[in-house]
Amino acid sequence: MAQGVTYADLRFVRNPPGKKATQQGTGAEDGELTYENLHGSRAHQAEEPPSAPTEETGSGCWTWKAGLAVLTATLLLLVLLATAVGLGLRYWQVSGQLRRALQVHADLSIAQEGSLAQMEVRLHRATEELNSTRETLRRSQEEAQRTRERLQEALEEANHTREDLKQKEEELQRATSCQQAGCCPSGWSLFRWRCLLVSKQEKNWENSQKECQRMGSRLLVLKEPTEATALPEAEIPLSEQQYWIGLKKEPDTWRFKVPWAWTDNSPFSWDLGQCGNSGNCGQLGQGSLLQCNCGWKSRYICEQPARPMQVAQAP
Repeated sequence: MAQGVTYADLRFVRNPPGKKATQQGTGAEDGELTYENLHGSRAHQAEEPPSAPTEETGSGCWTWKAGLAVLTATLLLLVLLATAVGLGLRYWQVSGQLRRALQVHADLSIAQEGSLAQMEVRLHRATEELNSTRETLRRSQEEAQRTRERLQEALEEANHTREDLKQKEEELQRATSCQQAGCCPSGWSLFRWRCLLVSKQEKNWENSQKECQRMGSRLLVLKEPTEATALPEAEIPLSEQQYWIGLKKEPDTWRFKVPWAWTDNSPFSWDLGQCGNSGNCGQLGQGSLLQCNCGWKSRYICEQPARPMQVAQAP
């Protein structure tokens, strides 16, 4: 094997530009080359001229830098890989948390939707119950109003009945305190503690009422339906004539129908017949009550309470 070669104190001097290098050892002005302790592996080998520097030194430097760059790139790649793995793990964790949160939110939304639907159903039922309660209350109020009206009517009727009974009692007392001949004026007939007068003249309803009032009386008011057939036929021939009585009603309006009433404001609830065209004044004829035209002229019946020794002139 060849032995190693040792160089020491090696210096190179370049020739000036434009000149060629001379052979080794041909002048001191061209440069000087010194060799020390040069040992060759071969004895017959002569001294060799110094050679120019090779690319081994530069290649070693480049190799070291390339290795350093590769190492740095590897470290960076490892760092990036570690970062990517960390980010992937973190993304997986966050994705899992997000999926769980979304699932919880979906479950909560479903539960809230179900609860909201139940609340809407309960609200609808409560609204229906409230409307039903309002309708029941309204009907109750209307029924209470009708009951109050009926009670008021019953009270008024009771007061009227009491006054009527009181009047009858007074008439009875007056009738029993006198004899039949002296209880009614001349020309008047006694009928159930009342004095009746049948006119001979014919007038319309309004003038008939005024004529009775002029004599201190009024048109006949019947207290019950049986009185229409109980009148004395001798004095009052109902089968031949029709007579105005104290029954009338105001004309109906477009809003409501006006009821019939007696002239003493007592209510009337009997059936009425018709004489020709219907009217708003009552007549008595043939044992029944008729509604006739108030402008017709007819005979009339006046009444007044029976009193002892009263004198009046018949029309």
